[in-house]
Amino acid sequence: MFYDHLLSLGMDHQTWLFLEDLEAELAYREGTSIFLTGKVLTHSVPAWSGGERVAVAHYSKDEVLHRLGSARPLLPTQLAWWKSHGSGL
Repeated sequence: MFYDHLLSLGMDHQTWLFLEDLEAELAYREGTSIFLTGKVLTHSVPAWSGGERVAVAHYSKDEVLHRLGSARPLLPTQLAWWKSHGSGL
């Protein structure tokens, strides 16, 4: 399995993430974090308007983690995020 982690940083930009296979456009504001399988879902950011553009893409392959003796990390969940940021849940 192969996951891409996309993180949109910067300030005051208006942009969209396009998922070609699903014919979907998603808001891709600063602070947005997305996990997807880029090998399965073709994705792009066709235009970036206003503000700075900083995008961090991270991916790892199971074979690399296996060779390093590391377990594949679990994908984050909204509940885990709220618990770690003190929402009181």
